[in-house]
Amino acid sequence: MDLGVLTRENTATGSDLPVARVGDCVEVQLADFAELESGEVVKLILQADNARRQLDGYLTALLGRFGDLEGEDAVEELCRQFGLGRHRARQQAKTSNALKGLPTTLEAAKEGWISIDHARLMGESHERAALTQAQELELITLAISEDLDQFKKTVVRSEDERRADDGLTPQERQRERRSGKVFDGDDEMVIL
Repeated sequence: MDLGVLTRENTATGSDLPVARVGDCVEVQLADFAELESGEVVKLILQADNARRQLDGYLTALLGRFGDLEGEDAVEELCRQFGLGRHRARQQAKTSNALKGLPTTLEAAKEGWISIDHARLMGESHERAALTQAQELELITLAISEDLDQFKKTVVRSEDERRADDGLTPQERQRERRSGKVFDGDDEMVIL
């Protein structure tokens, strides 16, 4: 089966989308797939992935608004109540905060064009070296077509170009980006 013929344009059409907005609520409609053939199953997988992307973007926007009202620590605590571990909750809070400076990127995530992980990388990069609107749009375009591993490299190159006038060599910038994290895991373990 050729998966290349299935694209966002020919799978996310009409009323068969798994996510529909009803007033101010979001309703998820799940199709029965027990009797479907592989091509139809792949189409549903692509639709479900698109719906997940939209919901991830929407959730991040909601968390950003909640952060405006209550603070980033409150966002982290709320995420912990979702059942997320400390690290993932902190990451979710930071992502919602970082994307406040990139409303076009957040909108692309809410529309399902890019994953929230792609958007997070852009937000983190923007905090280290500000993106212009043209650079943001260019990265969004690349995020649509690149997987996350490729896009990480693209973002690093873009950031290096934006920071090229800081007087540091590429090796010094790499050294600056090195980091280590130590945090308490959920099972009373220290994670490095």
